[in-house]
Amino acid sequence: MATGWLAGYVEPNDAVVRIGGGDPISNLNGNYLAIYLAGTYTVTFERSGYVTKTKTGVVIPENSTNTLADVTLTPLPGTLSGTITRVDNPLHYMENASVVVGSMPAVLADANGYYSVTGITPGTYDVTITKDAYDTKVIEDVVIGPGADVTQDAEIEWTDGLAKFVITCDHCGTPIEGVQCAIAGVTPSSDAAGIAKRKVPVGTYTATITHETSDTETVSMTIVKNETTIANVGLTNS
Repeated sequence: MATGWLAGYVEPNDAVVRIGGGDPISNLNGNYLAIYLAGTYTVTFERSGYVTKTKTGVVIPENSTNTLADVTLTPLPGTLSGTITRVDNPLHYMENASVVVGSMPAVLADANGYYSVTGITPGTYDVTITKDAYDTKVIEDVVIGPGADVTQDAEIEWTDGLAKFVITCDHCGTPIEGVQCAIAGVTPSSDAAGIAKRKVPVGTYTATITHETSDTETVSMTIVKNETTIANVGLTNS
């Protein structure tokens, strides 16, 4: 039976070329050439991570060569996902942390710190992670391949420190509930264990401690980034 040749070029240059659903034909750096029975065929071009392209009605002429126009496969979008935690505690998940891939819209992490950005055009990106009271983190040169599912976990640091007040009776040591602890523009109130706490910017402050049955007290506190500063305050009945 008469034969002919099929030739052409495909990009990416390691794509698989098949004639009529048969075995892959020879492909050298994107240039393919095959001898085949003369006739009319469907030719497919495929590669993982790319949209398969099909040409129908391709004629392989007797004792001649049909050179097809160059074929370029379209890459499938990729996905970037991962978990965001606090740098000092891998079990403290960063809910509502914002993740931006390149110039794409922001995606927020869920209650477990998990995020997923879909529909990413293959390429290399900087990934920016932000959250109130935490340092911005930029992960550079994250590569998203065609159709790839890339995992990128991250840890972020507090911008602020934690002010913690332990309020007790000066005479008996019993915790006092409902004490107002004013510092850096915020006023947390002590709970039943006598504890009040709040994140505040780094710096040195004078905190004012007030309660309706006690004398007002002041205490100096130096807040350090990512650390907890504790003030033990004993109140005296007024």
